[in-house]
Amino acid sequence: MRERLLTAFVLLTLLTVTLYGVPRALVRAGAITQQAQEDVARDARWAAHLVATRVEAGLPVSGPDLTFLGKEPNDQLLYAPPSGDPVVLSGPAVPIRAGSGALTARVELTEGGAVEARRAASTVRSDVVRELQPIAMSGLAALGVAVLAAVVL
Repeated sequence: MRERLLTAFVLLTLLTVTLYGVPRALVRAGAITQQAQEDVARDARWAAHLVATRVEAGLPVSGPDLTFLGKEPNDQLLYAPPSGDPVVLSGPAVPIRAGSGALTARVELTEGGAVEARRAASTVRSDVVRELQPIAMSGLAALGVAVLAAVVL
């Protein structure tokens, strides 16, 4: 009888951790990714406004003037003028490939050309892992306490 009660306690703990922790982790991961996409879109709009202002004023568009825009070290802002090669405004000099799971946002300029903001997939993944680690550790701790109680009792 005692073994069955302890087994039921451990299984109930495992079920609770699974039914609560997994959906919470999935929802939280989705929210983090959505927030990152909104940040990238906001950076693209802001950079597009600054680039359009510089183009209208006849000033050159160069990276050093706009380096403060990227929030993360791997955020990248590109300006594609109507003619010529794209200019990296902020972030790594090597372009982040858009098809590699990176978050991207593109804003077309009325004067021609476009501004594109990109955030590397690795940056988003590390944000998700950093946020979900406490949830996972709490679940493992609860399961560990239940197993320990079952073994000791």
